[in-house]
Amino acid sequence: QKLDLEAAAAKVDARSLLVRPFPWRTTMEDIERTFKDIGTLLSIRLRRHPATKDFKGSAFLEFETEEEADRVRKLDVMHKGAKLVMEKKTEAMERENDEEKE
Repeated sequence: QKLDLEAAAAKVDARSLLVRPFPWRTTMEDIERTFKDIGTLLSIRLRRHPATKDFKGSAFLEFETEEEADRVRKLDVMHKGAKLVMEKKTEAMERENDEEKE
């Protein structure tokens, strides 16, 4: 059972991107509008500061397939005048963990 959950989580992570920067007042609907013609979003998870619950300005976007996430990641996507930086969720989490250790 636990292995099944871990395998499922790994598949979700493989088709997910960390996307930033978004203005702090960004809503899930804003992100949906930006990506509606770019790829099929299965979920949007707005990242929040643990203590304040304020939006961090980044979100995890889960796409239908890993290939679709890879395709979208290579695009130049603008949101409210800012070019979005997109990286694989797994790579982003490794980078953030490394930065916390420094």
